[in-house]
Amino acid sequence: PGPFTDQVALILLDQDSLDWAREQSGLSWPWPREVYSFVVSFCDRAGVRALAFDVLFSEPSKYGVYDDQALGAAVEGSGRFVGSLFLGHESGDATDWPPEIPEPELDIQGLDAWLGRARPRQVIFPRASFPVLEIARNARAIANVQLAPDPDGVYRRTSLFQVFAGRAVPSLALAAYAVGAPERPDLRIRPGGLVVDGYTVPIDASGGTILRFRGPSGTH
Repeated sequence: PGPFTDQVALILLDQDSLDWAREQSGLSWPWPREVYSFVVSFCDRAGVRALAFDVLFSEPSKYGVYDDQALGAAVEGSGRFVGSLFLGHESGDATDWPPEIPEPELDIQGLDAWLGRARPRQVIFPRASFPVLEIARNARAIANVQLAPDPDGVYRRTSLFQVFAGRAVPSLALAAYAVGAPERPDLRIRPGGLVVDGYTVPIDASGGTILRFRGPSGTH
């Protein structure tokens, strides 16, 4: 295992979590979204620089509109929350960027020229599934969590950005970096690399970069 940092923490929603919630609080799945608002508030009090949620809230809560509003209020109060959307070729009810949702603030210099040489199907997506408005319009950023494995089913690469409706949509990782940075990141793309604040991340013609897993399993 490579070196890792305790400045990156994972909050895992796993079977143990589901069992604990059922035994201690009688909560069945799916949990009320108000539960996640407590997670957001806890992380804010801990002083997180960014909080990225790899959870899709694309349908209204089954517990009613108040439940979505409770999470939306926590997201708005945080100012550090990164929500998730899903880009697709066949799935997704949105074919354009919704006017009531803030557009991504990702400015990648040289993107248009790079797209002319890229493999468009792996980079440009015609459809998207957005979070409910209470989350999407209050999040500091929303990011794409669509990720495809290699042909043998193993995940070895990720994309730092993809394009929907003419807008560059960051990955969850890049969005979290941008939210946590003191200033808007300087992003430049060139053949073979995406330069992020002077650091070059090697990418292929699909925008993919090799994953560098850190530490033991479940670290980051």
